[in-house]
Amino acid sequence: MSCVSFLTPAQRAALAAAAADPRRPLTQILAEHPVPPVTSGTLMRLVRLSTDRRPGIRASAAAHPHTPHDVLARLVGDPDGAVRRAVAKNPAAPSPVLSALAADRDPAVRGWVAANPSCPPRVLDLLDCDEDATVRRVVAWSRAW
Repeated sequence: MSCVSFLTPAQRAALAAAAADPRRPLTQILAEHPVPPVTSGTLMRLVRLSTDRRPGIRASAAAHPHTPHDVLARLVGDPDGAVRRAVAKNPAAPSPVLSALAADRDPAVRGWVAANPSCPPRVLDLLDCDEDATVRRVVAWSRAW
């Protein structure tokens, strides 16, 4: 179910007005729609979700930008590739986590490490020699970005 169905007429009008002017600066949009603060409850939920038996739930926790670094480090060893890919995509993942994932057995994980804007240059250098051609192409794309 979409949250759009719960919008008031005023909120719908505001969305329509925003869509009519796609050139609005991102800073203005963010100022109008601030992200709620991260609370200790949020962090506790992320930690709890990261241990769920369902891989999709763990992947969701891994993708969250406020997931604690120690949780991300633990999820590097998750048996499910989707969870490790979610960690690799997370722009808040610290360098040691991305370095560890650069050696993952799944080339899709390594490709997402290369695509991560937080990927350190030394990790990109390692992935530039990856056995998988797609990973090497992602490294080239990332460097050109």
